[in-house]
Amino acid sequence: MSPHIENITSFEFDRGEVIIDVRSPSEFNEDHVSGAINLPVLSDEEFQKIGTIYKEVSPFEASKIGAAFVAKNISKHLDEFFCDQPHTTKFIFYCARGGKRSRSMAQVCSMVGWPTGVIEGGYRTYRRRITSEIEELSKRLRLVLIGGKTGTGKTAILDRLKCKGCSVLNLEELAVHRGSLLGAHKHHEQPAQKLFETRLFEKLKNFNDEEIIFAEAESNKIGRLFIPVALWKKMKEAPIFIIENQIEHRVKYILGEYDPHFLMEAAIPNLLSFFDKKSNDVDTEKLRNFVQEKKWGEFVQDVLIRHYDPLYQHAMSKRTASIIKWLEIDRPVEHSLDFVCSELIASCSTY
Repeated sequence: MSPHIENITSFEFDRGEVIIDVRSPSEFNEDHVSGAINLPVLSDEEFQKIGTIYKEVSPFEASKIGAAFVAKNISKHLDEFFCDQPHTTKFIFYCARGGKRSRSMAQVCSMVGWPTGVIEGGYRTYRRRITSEIEELSKRLRLVLIGGKTGTGKTAILDRLKCKGCSVLNLEELAVHRGSLLGAHKHHEQPAQKLFETRLFEKLKNFNDEEIIFAEAESNKIGRLFIPVALWKKMKEAPIFIIENQIEHRVKYILGEYDPHFLMEAAIPNLLSFFDKKSNDVDTEKLRNFVQEKKWGEFVQDVLIRHYDPLYQHAMSKRTASIIKWLEIDRPVEHSLDFVCSELIASCSTY
């Protein structure tokens, strides 16, 4: 009798199932079902080799060699991962389309005696669901944006609002980037676009349709990642709360937030290269002198005045959504956060 393998058509898992992505590591790193672990039946090199054989020799030859790779890797996973798993644990497998790779491992595990299932359509079905759900969930959001020039502490305000119990959508956190040309993270790379969208979906699905969601006013691109079209459209329509602060406070705040020695490795050279190619308003020679002399305050102030502030003014001039409040403050950014949060919450109480 053939072992029973359940066909799974839902992505709602809440009974202690172990979700296993059997695709290659590079496929998994690009994106995967939330909560899944990666037990590949083909390594990246093996997967590429099989694809080449399939195209250049024959499907039969590819299947024959691929089967040997798969058997070897499944044996390894049985020794290293499955060996101490209780017999009651249910394993849900998937691959790219719900085909050979996932069923090969599911069949072995089912023959051993574990309850198993395979997600119909595999990752491709999951990906279609993510894009569709982001579009629908974005339409229902009650967004309020926090706007302001670079260095006004918008991300810190989101963090403070979250601590106060407010619902927050921190896109820069999901994108692992601070949103500007100097915004690369010191210790982590940005995720792939698809993985960013999966993380975004996991965040959006937990919001209540009735609650206000605070988010930072962004461009449609954070680092190298794009905000999905439906969410970006919703953000352009959302009312905005604008913060203004004096440039000396903004410069000091930025200097406290960014490590210039880390930025010197790539971000500042990339920024200066960008100015050389794209901007006639920035004196890159002067900026290079500031960097050489380690005059970071002068460097930051000039970049703000010549580049980021004009960009912000241009973006604001194109907005047609309502302005909830324009709050002008003149105090150190880190000392203004609670005051700004109180003003923001009070201003949105009737929204």
